[in-house]
Parts: sequence; C-alpha cells; structure tokens
Amino acid sequence: MYSKIKLDDYLYQITYTNLDYQKAYDYFRNNGSALGACSSFRAGNYFGRNYDWLYDNSVEFVVVTKNTIGIAGNISELTKSFVESGLPSPLYDIVPFYLLDGINKNGLVVSMNVVPTDYGNNISIPEIRKRTIIANMMIPRYLLDHFSNAIDAVNYLKNYTSIYNVNKLKNLGYELHFIIADRNNTFVVELINNKLNILRQKVITNFHVSNVIFNKNGKVYTPSTQTELNNAIITNNITPNGCGLERYNLIKDLKSFSKRDIKQLLYDLRYSNTYRNLNWFTEFVGNGLTVNSSVKDYVKKIAPILDDLEYKSRDDSKLWQTVHSSLYDFNNLSLELNVQENFDKTFKFSL
Repeated sequence: MYSKIKLDDYLYQITYTNLDYQKAYDYFRNNGSALGACSSFRAGNYFGRNYDWLYDNSVEFVVVTKNTIGIAGNISELTKSFVESGLPSPLYDIVPFYLLDGINKNGLVVSMNVVPTDYGNNISIPEIRKRTIIANMMIPRYLLDHFSNAIDAVNYLKNYTSIYNVNKLKNLGYELHFIIADRNNTFVVELINNKLNILRQKVITNFHVSNVIFNKNGKVYTPSTQTELNNAIITNNITPNGCGLERYNLIKDLKSFSKRDIKQLLYDLRYSNTYRNLNWFTEFVGNGLTVNSSVKDYVKKIAPILDDLEYKSRDDSKLWQTVHSSLYDFNNLSLELNVQENFDKTFKFSL
C-alpha cells in the first residue's frame, strides 16, 4: 500500500506501509535500468550525493517507509504527465526498489552509482548460489531494510548473497557500484570479474577504484593533466569507458566538512558544469563521451549543443543535468534535497 503527494514539478513524496520483495525480484530479472553519472562521498558527519542523468520527463520520488527515507527515479514509464494523471500502474510497487540513495533509522546510508563497462564485456557478475539472490539495483533497498550498520551490511553482501546484474542494465553496457556508510565506517563495494571487492574508500564517481593507482594527493590522473591521452587509462588501470575523473578530484579537494562547504561542493559538481566549464573531459555527452575521448574531440562534440544548455525541451534530451542532490546527516537522521540543479529551494526530511 502506498500514498503519494506532489512536492514540486517532477518531484513526489510516496509513502509505503509494506513492500513486495517477490514482485521486485521477478521484475528486475528482465527489467530496470536506473543509470546515472553520479558523485557520492562521505565527509565527516555528512554524506553527499549528486544524481546526474539526461534531462527528461520522468519524475523522482522521495520514498518514505517506517524506517527509511530515500530517493527513487529514472523510471521512464512514470513521466510527469502519467503520474499527474492519477492512473494506476504496477510500477508503483517497484518504485521503492529503484532506490538511488537513502538512509535508515540507524543511520546507515547506501548510494549506488553507475560504471560503464565496455558494453558488458569486461565485467561479469557472480551468481554463486548462496542464501540470498538479489539484483544489483535492489541493494540499497535491501541493505537499508535489513541492516543497522555498514560492517554487517558489507559482510552479508560478501558472504551470503548472490548478486546479478539486471539484464537491461548489462545490455546497455553498465554496472553499479556502491557506497555503504554509517557514523563510524564507510565502504565502497564493487563487483569485478566474479569478485566482490570491499574497500575502505569515501569517494566514488563513475569508474572502479579497486585497481586504480592514485597519486600522492589521493587523486587520479586525467587527460588534461598528462602529456599522452591514454595515460589516464594506462596509469590508473581505468576502463576506457570510465568517467568522472575530474569530479572525483574535486571531491578530494574538499578541506572542510561543514554543511555549508559540502553543499557548495555539490553545487560545484552539478553536471551542467560539464558544458560551462569545458575542463571536465571525462564526462558523457549524450551516450558517447568517455575517458578515451581526446580533449579536441570533446570540445568539438560539446559545441553543437551549447545552445540547448538552458534545457528548452525535455522531449528532445541531449544534455545531462544533476537531477537531484542529497545531503544526509548521520547524527540527525535527516535528508536535505535539491532537485533540477535548483539550490535556492531545499526540501527537508527526517526519520
């Protein structure tokens, strides 16, 4: 059972009294593709996250249950016009399992980010028969519903789950990785070549960090900082389709963990900066731009779409934007939410 109310254009709050896990398991076997070139990080008592995606007509949901608050979205069938029509849809039962980031009453936060995977060829997901079989897209919901701390959550994933990559997601050429955090611990979880890697890492964007060689400042090399283009791949062992290197380095520059400075960082990381700045060379333009694109090709590809920067039409989507920015507070069990790159209007929620 659920109820929903409109909070803003393209934003609804939807509250559930119960969740149908079996329906979600069955659905994600052949459906589902929550993507996004995102930035997620732990900073002191806060967790910040930008969810970046193409500017389109799908709405987002603030998903509320008895013990959790989080954000779900990027469900192409649930457009603004459809949701406003009030028509029923079986997808509303799946919405809480499309959780992109969230927090539970114990202060556990989970966020998922996309990783391009050379169209599924370089990464495979284990399906060893263990106690729980789960779709990778269900991990945030599952962990928030079942665990009170990050250590227990990652141990369960490692020892008692069989995780599969949603078919639609794999066919598009994407995988997911995750940050799992509480007041005391932060972990990154990645699934690479039939192995689940767990790292004590506080930042992810859109490349696997498991095999990356960081410089002495904890940053990664980018095409603009090296004499040879491919050094960003060769030096760091980053998949040629990895992206978000510049955003990663911006997060590593954060010196203050105050709420004000973290919100400023989320603003600086907003995806429209890709087009305004022209210094972020490992980002998406449409579906094409990756770390193995040259700076010259990047600028050439950006130029024709600069006129569309003000997002004139959601029906002709060429540009990415930050769909939502989440700031979770571990101590107060709260969420501050900004949507559509509007940092003048903040929605606040607490458990």
